[in-house]
Amino acid sequence: MKKKSIDFIISSFNFIFLAACGTSPVTESSTGFWDRIVLYNLSQFIIWLSELFGGSYGLGIIFFTIITRLIMVPLMHFQYQSTRKQAILQPEIKALREKYSARDRATQEMLQAEMNALYEREGINQYAGCLPLLIQLPVMMALYQAISRTEVLKTGHFLWFQLDQPDPYFILPVLAAVTTLITSWLSMKDARYWWSR
Repeated sequence: MKKKSIDFIISSFNFIFLAACGTSPVTESSTGFWDRIVLYNLSQFIIWLSELFGGSYGLGIIFFTIITRLIMVPLMHFQYQSTRKQAILQPEIKALREKYSARDRATQEMLQAEMNALYEREGINQYAGCLPLLIQLPVMMALYQAISRTEVLKTGHFLWFQLDQPDPYFILPVLAAVTTLITSWLSMKDARYWWSR
């Protein structure tokens, strides 16, 4: 039964990814679930948001991103709590790894069973950290495709660049790298705090 559910999940993700491989423009006459339902409605929502903010497609995309992040806050909070609980358990996990330090299959299976029992006892889902990413990935794919396949969004400008072209001055990639670095540094600092307790 577990194998069938895993196969179903993998097949569903394959469907989503393969459906997102189209390159034709997204219009009102597009067909298929991904093009007609997801991309067309997303592009229309971004265009509507853009019109609210003076016709700036960049601002429409920014506000769409903010709305998406606000919707994701409960999941991200759940992910943060799970990560924090796992960080608190690190001394116990380290002790289990020292106890079952042999590399043979039987010992590793006992280690895995002990760790699963520990996670279950403490109420931790060790895969909870993946949930927000699994939800964000199709949204990011849809956003990218809505911009690149909707003519009005593709030709839109924001600040100094066209939306479907790379930043010619590399300001946004550098800004993204710096914010990612700062976020990672803060996360590691927080994790070190919980591990040291």
